Amino acid sequence: MQPSIIDFSGKRVHMIGIGGSSMSGLATILQNNNFIVTGSDMSASLACEKLTRQGVTVFIGHKAEQVDGADLVVYTAAIARDNPEYLRAQELDLPMMDRATLLGQIMDRYSRSIGVAGTHGKTTTTAMLATVLELAGADPTIHIGGELELIGGSVKSGKGDIFVTEACEYVKSFLTLHPTCAIVTNIEADHLDFFKDIEDIYSAFYAYTQLLPPDGLLIGCGDEERVVRLMAQAGRKAISYGFGRQNDYYATDIEFDDMGCAGFSIIHEGHSLGRVQLQVPGRHNVLDALAAFVAALQHGITVEAALSGLRAFAGANRRFQTIGTPCGVEVVQDYAHHPTEIRMLLETAARRKHNRLIAVFQPHTFTRTAALFNEFLTAFDQADEVIVTDIYAAREQNTIGITAQALCDALAQKGVNCRYIGPFAQIVSDIQGRWQPGDLVLVIGAGTVERVARMLCGKA
Repeated sequence: MQPSIIDFSGKRVHMIGIGGSSMSGLATILQNNNFIVTGSDMSASLACEKLTRQGVTVFIGHKAEQVDGADLVVYTAAIARDNPEYLRAQELDLPMMDRATLLGQIMDRYSRSIGVAGTHGKTTTTAMLATVLELAGADPTIHIGGELELIGGSVKSGKGDIFVTEACEYVKSFLTLHPTCAIVTNIEADHLDFFKDIEDIYSAFYAYTQLLPPDGLLIGCGDEERVVRLMAQAGRKAISYGFGRQNDYYATDIEFDDMGCAGFSIIHEGHSLGRVQLQVPGRHNVLDALAAFVAALQHGITVEAALSGLRAFAGANRRFQTIGTPCGVEVVQDYAHHPTEIRMLLETAARRKHNRLIAVFQPHTFTRTAALFNEFLTAFDQADEVIVTDIYAAREQNTIGITAQALCDALAQKGVNCRYIGPFAQIVSDIQGRWQPGDLVLVIGAGTVERVARMLCGKA
C-alpha cells in the first residue's frame, strides 16, 4: 500500500537525490510544513548548500547508514536500485515513495492545480505563470524546476487554492499528478533511455491529459503538430496558443530590442488584448508567455494583471541568466541540453549585440548524446566557437562508449570551430586568456557546467 505523506508529519523524511531541482523544492515544502528533512546527493551543489543553510541535514555521497532512523524514504527516478541507501531502506522495511508520487500527493490537496508539461519550456512557462499569479494576489503554491527570485527559490507555500508545478515526462512521472489544468508546450524526442520512440512519448502525454477531470482544461501550443493532435484526441476542453492565426490566442507585431527581448501584441477573437514587452530574450519565450497568459486568464486573473505580470517577469535561474560581465565580456548560463533548446538559445544570443559568440557545452547523459547525436551536429551553427567538455553522467554508466571528444570531432567535421577541453579550470584559463570586450560566452548544460560561468566571473 502506498504511504501517505500526511501520516509522517513531524517525523523524519530522508530524500535520496535531494539536490535535484524538484527534490530540493519538495524538501523545502516539507520542512516548511512540520517535517524533519534529511537527504543525500552524489555531489555538492548550490541546491544542497541552500538546503543546508535552511537547516536541512544534507549528506554528500550515498551511504547505507545515512538512512538509519528515517521514518519515510523518498527517492528520485535517477536513483539506481543498487544504491546503498535504497537497499538499506528496503532492508529496514521502511515506507518508500518516489519523488513524483510525493509531488502528486501534495498537488492533490489543492482544488485548482496546474501542471506544465512539454519537452521544452516547462520551467520558464511555470515561472512566468507563477509570477503572474503571485503579483495578481492569488497567493499560489509554486513548485518550479529552477529558481525564481520573486519567491526566493524554487518553491513557495501559499494560502490560495492554486497549485502550480512542472510536470516532467521522464519515466512517466507526471502520471502521478492530479491536474485540473494541463499545459503542454511541445512534444519531441527525448529521454530515449526510457521511451522507445516518439510515439511512446506521445502516448505518455496522452495518458497525462486523461488525468484531467471531465471538466478539466488542456492548454496547448497550436503550432506544434503533435500537440494539436493531442488536443483533438484528449476529450477535454482545449485552448490553443501560438504564432499562427489558427490559434485561440496568438502573438503578432513581434519586435526585438537590442538585448533580443521580444515585444508583441496578443490577439483573441480578432481583438488585441494588449501589448507585452518581455525582459527575457528569445522568440521561444513569446510562446511561454502566451501559455502563462492563457492559463492565468482561465484562473480568474484579469487581462491587465496578466499583462503586467508578464512585463515584470525577469527570468528564472539558469535560463539565459547573465552571471557577470568581467572585462567587458557577458557570461551567460543556460540549462539547455536538448538540440532544439540549444539551437533556440544560440538564435536568441545571435540577436544580442556581441563580438564573438563562444559556447561552452556539457552534454547531459550518455544515452541522450548518442540518441540525438546527429541533431547536436546542427545545433551550434550560430556559434563562432564551441568548447565541448565531458558528458555529465547523471543517473547513467557509459555502457555505450560515447564520448565528448567524439561529439567534438563530428562537429569539427561539419565545419564548426570546436575543441574538446575536459577540466573546468582549463576551460576558464583558455577563455580568459583570449577573451575580448564585447564577447558573449554561453555556458550550456543541465549538469555541473554552471560552475564554469561562476569561475569565469570570479564567483566560484
